[in-house]
Amino acid sequence: MNVLKHIFVTTKDRRILPSSTSVLKQITLSPAACASLCSIQETCCSASYDMKTKHCYLDESCCPKNESSIDAIMLKKTTDSFPNQWLQYGNKCLYFSKEEKTWDEARLTCKYNYGSRLVEVGSSSENDFLKNAATVYGQSYWLGGSDIQNEGTWMWVSSLTQFTFTDWSPTEPSKYEGEDCVRMTHPDLKWGDIYCSRQYRFICEQKVE
Repeated sequence: MNVLKHIFVTTKDRRILPSSTSVLKQITLSPAACASLCSIQETCCSASYDMKTKHCYLDESCCPKNESSIDAIMLKKTTDSFPNQWLQYGNKCLYFSKEEKTWDEARLTCKYNYGSRLVEVGSSSENDFLKNAATVYGQSYWLGGSDIQNEGTWMWVSSLTQFTFTDWSPTEPSKYEGEDCVRMTHPDLKWGDIYCSRQYRFICEQKVE
């Protein structure tokens, strides 16, 4: 069997906590063996190894739930593209979904499946990063913005903050009744408002600990 070799970035004194993104818990002989186990598991992005118990925890999230532990070490797989469309930008890990959902279904999937939220874009550089990544996948994506609470006042719904940066298409937002949610629209990936009941891929964000 050919196993792709990965480089791992290590963080001392941290260990992964069990969550919905956990992949496997297994006893191994060393941190190197734990890293090898993560390399073999296609869905693994992060691992942690407990020196005392010899437990190796594998997780599909690139920024999994974790806690301080003087006997542990965390390992993060580094490749050109993280498994399951996880990418890192600054202090955020970003999940580019493969599945299509309505805006509200996407918001809940980010929250309950990945302990995250629909992405909130705060700058031109972050927006460019998202567009470059989304161009590779060739799809439209939901963002975390809506004016459903107050027509014409666009808010990031999770943080309850107004937009400080926008990248609307020239004819957007169109202000048609019921078009209350924001998507990056393929192929130019400019922002547009659209009915929240439509189904698109989506981007979740989670802060790196």
